Amino acid sequence: MKILSVIVLLTAFLFAEKIVMKSGESRVFESPSSVASVFASNGKVLNYAIISNNKVMIYAKDVGFGDVEIYGSNGKLLQALSVTVDSQKANTKELEALIESKIEGSSIKLEKLAIPGKEGYIISGNVPDEGSRDLAFNMAAVGLGLTKRIEPVRRQTGDATSTQGAGGGGASAGAGGVINLDFLARLKVDDLVDRLIVPPSRQVNIKVIVADVEKIIADKLGVDINGGQLTIPILGQQQGQINIQAVVDMLKDEQIARILARPNLSVISGESANFQVTSQFTPITNTVTVTGQPVASPGTPVDYGVSLTIQPKVYSKDKIVVSIAQEVSNIQSLVEKNGASAANIKKRKAQSVIELHDGASFILGGLLDERDVENVKSIPFLGDIPVIGSVFRKPNIQRTKNELIIIVTVSLVNPLTEDYIYIPQAAIRGLGSSFLNIPDYNEGGLAKRDIDTFVANVGFIK
Repeated sequence: MKILSVIVLLTAFLFAEKIVMKSGESRVFESPSSVASVFASNGKVLNYAIISNNKVMIYAKDVGFGDVEIYGSNGKLLQALSVTVDSQKANTKELEALIESKIEGSSIKLEKLAIPGKEGYIISGNVPDEGSRDLAFNMAAVGLGLTKRIEPVRRQTGDATSTQGAGGGGASAGAGGVINLDFLARLKVDDLVDRLIVPPSRQVNIKVIVADVEKIIADKLGVDINGGQLTIPILGQQQGQINIQAVVDMLKDEQIARILARPNLSVISGESANFQVTSQFTPITNTVTVTGQPVASPGTPVDYGVSLTIQPKVYSKDKIVVSIAQEVSNIQSLVEKNGASAANIKKRKAQSVIELHDGASFILGGLLDERDVENVKSIPFLGDIPVIGSVFRKPNIQRTKNELIIIVTVSLVNPLTEDYIYIPQAAIRGLGSSFLNIPDYNEGGLAKRDIDTFVANVGFIK
């Protein structure tokens, strides 16, 4: 019998109604049957009074936890309550209203974790974007007086030291060749559970052009994107909205720029995308055996080429923060001696964090490569005579400077649905029609309609 009573009590505690009250608050509970007795587990926190045949008033005295059980005349458990008395409950409604007033289109709800021995809150509701989610979570943590901590997101740079990119405070240097991506850092609060609902993560399409341009041409270009204007002094006029890619194509056609890479990447907000076009150089090392015989063996391969890493985060349509890390490397010279070989690899790197809106472009530059080439023309034999040989020699020193330019265009996109995917059918003429040059019935208007439909639906939907 005692075991059965214990089981009944445990079941009552397990399925008890969980409520939260503030200190000094009273609440009336109505029972479907007549109330015979009431049990309260913690007299310092809770008090009660039977005010009618089937009504019980519970009064919250102090912060803490307590259980209340209401029994009928036949000893049957009528109602079980697990009560949490919280000093912050009076402020949660005001905090909810404050957060909603600061974030347009949001609905916020703050709840106390009504579990004995546990301190914590749950924030739930709907927010329009990731930036609003971070703001709501941060405001709730501050308003409830909870301790916050930052969980950083880092990227390995491969260098012993790291410097901040040209984009400003979006990244900070770390030790051991690590860069901290501050804009991707996550706010953590141990006593606040995040149940906020955000619309599905936006997908970002990033078009990148990496070009190697002669420095003198890059200086003459004078690229200026202030106020939607792009000045090109070598054209002798100022244009309005000029397509940046068209300018690069012009440079390429004029053979004054070399396009190193033109990747087109799509990535979910907050994730990273990587693009690499590299080759490998394997050095050869020589070792000598105990018998004195030289043995050639391959060393550790070294990658060189173009590498690009991009991490965007969409806060809103007008605020997209992008971290970009670019590296271009090539073999500067080869050293070979006694069957062994090694390479001097020159690297040019850029790291930056920038902020822009949907459909905007930006240009990164400043990675210079300077070379001096000396050519000497002389009359044979006479030019080799010391002192007076200078009369018969004509030195020519040519200095070249190249600048690495990175052009990035960022757009918010949605994946295509099956209804928009269309591939035109290839119409193959028969042998007779081809020989006699007679058009088939499905050519002309039908072929043009297929092409127009394909062009209208190809690509991404903005």
